[in-house]
Amino acid sequence: MFKTMAKLWPFAHPFRWAILSVFISGIFVALLTNVLQVLIKILGLCFERKDLIKENPFVTKFLLNFFDMSQLAPLATDHMFVVSLVAMAFPVYFLFLGAARYYNGFHSRFIAERIANELRYSIMSRLLSLSPTFYGKTKMANSTLINRTLNDAAIVQHGMTQYMDLMREPFIAMFALTYMFFQSWKLSLFVIIFAPIVGLIVNRIAKRLKHLSAMSQDSLDVVSKNLKESIDGIRIIQSYNDEENMRRKFRQSISDYNATRKKVIKRMEMSSPLNEFILSFAIAGLCLFVGSMIFQGEMTFTSFMAFIAAAGQVDKPSKKIQQALVVIPQTETSINRLLEIIDSPEVVAEPVSSARTEFPKNWKKIEFKNVSFKYDQDVILKSVSLTVNRGEVIALVGESGSGKSTLVNLLERFFDPTEGEILIDGVNINRFSLKELRDQIALVTQEVFLFNESLEANISSHASDVSSSKVKEASDKANASKFIEKLSEKYQTPAGDRGSKFSGGEKQRISIARAIYKNAPILILDEATSALDSASEAEVQKGIQSLMEGRTAFIIAHRLSTIASAN
Repeated sequence: MFKTMAKLWPFAHPFRWAILSVFISGIFVALLTNVLQVLIKILGLCFERKDLIKENPFVTKFLLNFFDMSQLAPLATDHMFVVSLVAMAFPVYFLFLGAARYYNGFHSRFIAERIANELRYSIMSRLLSLSPTFYGKTKMANSTLINRTLNDAAIVQHGMTQYMDLMREPFIAMFALTYMFFQSWKLSLFVIIFAPIVGLIVNRIAKRLKHLSAMSQDSLDVVSKNLKESIDGIRIIQSYNDEENMRRKFRQSISDYNATRKKVIKRMEMSSPLNEFILSFAIAGLCLFVGSMIFQGEMTFTSFMAFIAAAGQVDKPSKKIQQALVVIPQTETSINRLLEIIDSPEVVAEPVSSARTEFPKNWKKIEFKNVSFKYDQDVILKSVSLTVNRGEVIALVGESGSGKSTLVNLLERFFDPTEGEILIDGVNINRFSLKELRDQIALVTQEVFLFNESLEANISSHASDVSSSKVKEASDKANASKFIEKLSEKYQTPAGDRGSKFSGGEKQRISIARAIYKNAPILILDEATSALDSASEAEVQKGIQSLMEGRTAFIIAHRLSTIASAN
């Protein structure tokens, strides 16, 4: 449990003061909860013995002082007056207890929600920082990453509420046990002797649940993967009449998930009945034990009722503690699955501040010097040397898998060379901040990705100071403004999911407009026209010519028309 908390603490740390307030309010709730049996004891004694007040004046003095009614002290010898005071105390008591429980419960759950969202943000932030090698090497599909970000974080959120309960419920149980010992130490020992047996059962169930939770979450990953594939590949599925197969796969993945969840739920629900069955022996023994004590005059029935009220206060926190101990192993499993992403080393490192260099404004050349790159054990590039002068257009042509895209990806530092270095005016590019380096490069790829936002937002790449006139100018140069101006919402038209509202040629021209708007001195065209028909290519080529003017360009292509202008 403490290891789990240690893993969670970096995400919970920003809310430490709120957590402290939950802890303090939890102690207050625990104290208030155990006032109930005191009130019951006073009432019981008043009903049981009429001479109680004369023999126990401290009772009425306490109540009179508590309610600031010292002027009514002469009436304290009337036991009915004391009963009235206790009766009036009940609404006040439950008002304070309710307010304290509300504060504690609300903040406990809201803090758990915030910590879960902090986890989600950390995962999202990490995913944006991870290099493409992570996505290539990992066995986790995109759907798995989404499932972990959403579902595992939700499990952690539920687990955090259990941790919050553990900050309150043990105090309720401890105060109740103290009162029980005050009433009868013999009965208290008789009751708690069963605690180790209950703890052993809970521990065995919790250990098994940790393993089953991992299986359950893996099964849910498969469900998410099948769902995402069905949505992403809907055209192919329908074209090849593959719907029934996809339904069968999805049904099977749900069945597998149901099977593992059945085992998890079975063990979770098993703990409470087992514990209650064991406690039933304690109750049976308790009845016999108490009966003998009452008949022998060692205990009054009123004291026994107060003892039972206190024991009732122990029961609820005991169950909550058991539930927390069952849920926490599942929480730990989800935390480990999330940390697998957050702690992934597959990230391109920023230069340390002492080695950082500003990007040269008037640089003259880019040099690849004995650059090699190995993907796992596959050698993609080996000792490549290349010098590109500013303003040159370089065409990279070769068969698929020969390393064309890898070469330009190294320039953007999506990953670093296995050997060798890339220099700009003699300075290794790993000495520039990633932001500064990538600010100098505009990328146009074969598979255009558009966000489901306005065309203006896509073209400006969410720039903080969007210029509508600049967006229009970039669209003109990309030969995209013609079809955009015909749209009812023009530049405010949403692009749809991945740009689904537009054809391949239209998306490509929007992508070129995005590169023109960025106005970076280095341009990478990665097979930007290979998927287009002749008519669309002709339109896109006009945009490319405008884009390449005055820029250093790397063109990856197979069509002669695309590379004809290369140096």
